[in-house]
Amino acid sequence: MASSALVSLLPLTWIPLLRLPPLPTSPAPDFPIHTLHAPPRLDSPTPRRALLSSAPPSSTRRSPPPLAAQPQEADVPRWFVEVPRTITATGRQAARSVQGALRANAARLLVEVASVELDPSSASFRPSSLLAIAHAVALELLDTSVLPPSRPLVKLVVSSTSEAALAAACVWTTNVPVSVLGHPSMVEPRDGAFLVVAPGGATPAAQAQANEALAGLLAAAQGRPVVVINPWPGATLTALAGFETAYSLRPFEMAYLEDQYAQRVDRAGACLLRCFPHEWSVLLQPNGGNWTYVGRSSVRPSSQQLEVLCRDGMTGLRFNARMDAAARSAE
Repeated sequence: MASSALVSLLPLTWIPLLRLPPLPTSPAPDFPIHTLHAPPRLDSPTPRRALLSSAPPSSTRRSPPPLAAQPQEADVPRWFVEVPRTITATGRQAARSVQGALRANAARLLVEVASVELDPSSASFRPSSLLAIAHAVALELLDTSVLPPSRPLVKLVVSSTSEAALAAACVWTTNVPVSVLGHPSMVEPRDGAFLVVAPGGATPAAQAQANEALAGLLAAAQGRPVVVINPWPGATLTALAGFETAYSLRPFEMAYLEDQYAQRVDRAGACLLRCFPHEWSVLLQPNGGNWTYVGRSSVRPSSQQLEVLCRDGMTGLRFNARMDAAARSAE
């Protein structure tokens, strides 16, 4: 039958690829943070005036920096819709996103990368990998004109003395000093920007202490840029109110039925990616192949909106594949 070429999808079943608790939620309504679980969370507020589209990605509500200040993209075309495969590539992508946000005069930024080895609450946490991303962001800021001449340093702020010792071993330049959150040396006159790595803690007391120290850093930093990288999942950090997501990489997995007659559940990789100043992009990886861009949203999509983008994107990819196969067989 002619209709057999059409794809019929049942409602998608979400299966978490990374079993992480929710990231810290900010009370600011403009930048809600959602984490996909099975089933998706329905209690998070829907971003206001969200604009979904399957058109090619473009800039978000913020205007991009002047053309002369934009990074060169000839080496990696459409870098903002490329899913990185290594820690090094993730660091480069995050660094370019943070740089673009700072050039657009955003001073309170959040970087979030959902990965077991980058989750400070996970038994598989590798601090050196997370510090490598922070180091890449710091070097990007040092190599640009974001910092004023009177404040040429990028301060790397960690949560404990043991992490400070590890961070000091990972840093190869004196322009990236290391301090501990809450220590008097965390804000000094020559610091031009601050990178706070994995603030929070496993207990409510540790979270409250980290929140107080983070609030103190923000007050002492005044207008200087502060970038928070991967806060503890589930931590309530009210000091993050008003932070804007400069970079977000959240891979997950979706499950679906091939058609209404299928007996087997198929799975595909998916990813929600945001690189400032570009929009929130949704990419799919059917059958373990290459990542394919399938849609975008002007703000962080809710769980329901993300499901629509993934469902429609997968339907389109499978339909095109069947039409290509039919055309080849007819030749």
